[in-house]
Amino acid sequence: MTDQPGGPEHRDAAPVDGEYDDDDAGDRIVLRSSAASWVWVLIGSLVFATFGGGMAFGERTGAVAKGIGWALIALFGFCAFTALRQVVAPGSLLVSRTSIDIVGPRRHTSFAVADCGPFLVWRNPSRGTTMVVFDYAQDGETELARQNRALMGGSRSLPGNYGVSAPDLAALLNDVRNASRLSTLVADDDRSDGLGSSIRIGEPPLETDPDPD
Repeated sequence: MTDQPGGPEHRDAAPVDGEYDDDDAGDRIVLRSSAASWVWVLIGSLVFATFGGGMAFGERTGAVAKGIGWALIALFGFCAFTALRQVVAPGSLLVSRTSIDIVGPRRHTSFAVADCGPFLVWRNPSRGTTMVVFDYAQDGETELARQNRALMGGSRSLPGNYGVSAPDLAALLNDVRNASRLSTLVADDDRSDGLGSSIRIGEPPLETDPDPD
């Protein structure tokens, strides 16, 4: 398939290795964000914050330079704090047959698999990065949802690829989605069969009233 920049794409990918835990809902896959990139962000932020500190506390720097130094301390200090938090507690993606949970240091977002559309790979033309996008039924027809659908093909996107490539992650989530839909169809068929059996088995035949004539 030919990739079109800025447009969603379907792609088959190799299976993704993850951590499997047994819980009440069955097996779940745990994917964790890579901390390696955040280590470099942390190092770079500390370097610039230190440089800003030299400007802010230097005895020979003027008022303008001191102001720039404090600005660098504030900006890159915040970046360093964020990077350190990601290194210590990286985000994770929990995937089960019923839900997809995005777990971050301060936020936990959950999506019902039954309400998720197909997972697609979208390439951001301005950054050259790829991410997984999908349409979530509960988003409805809000203005933001319509804009996201028009831009990237879905109302939602995952905040990262959690240590795997975007095509592999999309393929994994589509497998989970298809398995969830299949199990729902099987359960519905079982309930239908049970209802039919309760009606047919053990009930006497219907008696018709004799013809009054």
